Amino acid sequence: MDYAMLEVKYNDADDPFNDDSDSFSVTTQRGSKTLGQITGYATCHQAMEFRTHVFSALIFRKYMRLLRWDRSGVVVTKKILFDDQLLFDFFHRFSTATAAERGRDPTVTDATFTSPKLEQKARNSLKCDRKSPLLDISTGSKHYIILKDEILGSTSPIGRSTRCFKAFCLTTEDLVLVKDTWRVVSPILQREHEIYKKLHDKQVPNIPEVLVGADVGVENDRHHITQTKRCLGAAKKTLSITLRTFCHYRIVLEYLPYSLEAFENTREMAIVV
Repeated sequence: MDYAMLEVKYNDADDPFNDDSDSFSVTTQRGSKTLGQITGYATCHQAMEFRTHVFSALIFRKYMRLLRWDRSGVVVTKKILFDDQLLFDFFHRFSTATAAERGRDPTVTDATFTSPKLEQKARNSLKCDRKSPLLDISTGSKHYIILKDEILGSTSPIGRSTRCFKAFCLTTEDLVLVKDTWRVVSPILQREHEIYKKLHDKQVPNIPEVLVGADVGVENDRHHITQTKRCLGAAKKTLSITLRTFCHYRIVLEYLPYSLEAFENTREMAIVV
């Protein structure tokens, strides 16, 4: 779904934002209800697919607002009248934008195979039939096949949105664990695969082997780094909160097919945890 979500309200009292208020947001019951509604839409849109950001529009009788959501927050415009050139410019740009510019993650596509034999091996490994849709998720130069039906997104529109998948590696033809997340960008925080390396260097036991670990996208790729915080300097009004910048990140680990519910006694579970 590469379109923008549109929500139409007939009463201006349903507007969750106020251009004349210092806080910009309103606390009325009707405004709060609308805010919860559009937040829920954005959450579902990001949960159902692999997305870097989402656009939406809130339409009233005489004006509308444009919104851009990512894992850091949401940028909201002031009231835009329907005869404002800015509105036409936005929809013209949006209609000619690529899928990636609209928010779709280009590193996740429908799965394709070089041979029917390889496809059957992938399906056997993932324990699915030929009717189950498969996705190709890439990290670096390697590609991994996952079940589309197992996509389970975050129940929050912001934050790390961590998702883990049992995946079939097209290169080694082995099962692996792919972890897709949005890491916090900070000079004091290391990436997960770097921490695993330190643990392995110290010969820490009972930890999985890291096969691949890298940020998603190319260098200076703005699609895979949240942009909400970058807009703070140009924003006339912001909420009194501290925003964080997130970077799209994936790590691939060896697959360990053991369930935490399959322990034989409390001691065994305590050792694992």
